[in-house]
Amino acid sequence: MDTKKIYHPLCCLSEPVDLKGGVCVSSIQAKANLSPSTVSNYLDTLQRAGLLLSERHGKWTYYRRNEETIRALAEFVKEEL
Repeated sequence: MDTKKIYHPLCCLSEPVDLKGGVCVSSIQAKANLSPSTVSNYLDTLQRAGLLLSERHGKWTYYRRNEETIRALAEFVKEEL
């Protein structure tokens, strides 16, 4: 049994914070099946583009979509393409 897969989600749940749909990096990494550095680079690029928002809680960083920027981008693409 891989104890890391059991331990990490429990750590994420240990802090009672309102994340409004945020997802921790290790969850993204596990679902994407990519290396931590690759996921980190992608998240950094999306955050610099304004498409993601992040919140840090202790040693964990949680990401969520920036709905306002995504709507503006969708509108721009709709009008310009």
